[in-house]
Amino acid sequence: MSASKYNALRAKGICDLIRKGVTVEGACESAGVNPDTHYEWKKKYPEYADAVTRANGESEAQLVEIARAGATKDPRIAVQILERRFGTRWSRNEKHQVSGHHTLTTVSPQVVQGLAGLPESERQAHIEHKEPENPTKTGVINV
Repeated sequence: MSASKYNALRAKGICDLIRKGVTVEGACESAGVNPDTHYEWKKKYPEYADAVTRANGESEAQLVEIARAGATKDPRIAVQILERRFGTRWSRNEKHQVSGHHTLTTVSPQVVQGLAGLPESERQAHIEHKEPENPTKTGVINV
């Protein structure tokens, strides 16, 4: 079993990045740690799990403050926050109806097999319902 990469400096670096809004995966990769290892560390080192939880909470609080400040300039931001935070009361409840028309043409396997045996020019002529380019070469499709 290899030695653990866990140490206080590496843990602090990951938490600092999470606090800045970097995803757990990105923070771990930046520190040279596999994200799976991060989850193992959270189970093994309670102080690390607590620090990650605090970093996530601090990141969210900072981002909410930024969004709230922006909402004074653009009220749509406030509505977006309400929709996400209190979705059951503030969601748009939009309903969209989509309809379409589709035409499907089917060809029996026998016709496909018959066409497959013809040279390309005759096959194309049958498809386009025209006579073949060279009338001396004809093909028969048995259906």
